[in-house]
Amino acid sequence: MSSIIQRFMDELPENKLLIMMIAVIVIGLLICFFGYKIMRVGITVFGFAIGFFSTAFIVNYLIHVNWITFPLAVIVGLLVAFGAFRLYEVGIFLVCGVCTTLSLFSLFADSESWWIYIAVIVAGLIGGTLAVFFIRPVCIFITAMSGGIVTVIEVCQKIQFTHTIIIFVLGILLGTMGMVFQFSMEKRIKRNHSEE
Repeated sequence: MSSIIQRFMDELPENKLLIMMIAVIVIGLLICFFGYKIMRVGITVFGFAIGFFSTAFIVNYLIHVNWITFPLAVIVGLLVAFGAFRLYEVGIFLVCGVCTTLSLFSLFADSESWWIYIAVIVAGLIGGTLAVFFIRPVCIFITAMSGGIVTVIEVCQKIQFTHTIIIFVLGILLGTMGMVFQFSMEKRIKRNHSEE
């Protein structure tokens, strides 16, 4: 799987890689500090991203025909985005499951052990399921942690810092800051509503 992603990244021009890196950092910070607040938007965007990128990777891996890959990926992305937006709990499952999977997969991307892929997918399924049953606390926890980890990984890749344990700790620290911010924001909103 990591070789497919690497091949996809290698085909991108340098200026697009920089734009993609900046976008990942900005999105990571937004997810870390405002994940629950922007959940409805996030559900739609994640739905599109899941449909688009999974289709693009699969089609690109199987047939290598760009003029088929892009339109098909857009169509599937739009369909998944619409479905995720209309079915809120499915969207919650997708967002939290994918956030968990991506952040863990990013940490262990260098490993080629087959069991890590299974463990990461299982963790994503557990995260998505818990989020459906305990929407607010689990969504805040998962979005804060995954946003923090992905942001730190992206920055560390740019400066070529590769110590996984330190990256993980820095990601957890940023995620904890995001989680505290999100919970305090929710408390403030609740307090304001009770005062009205």
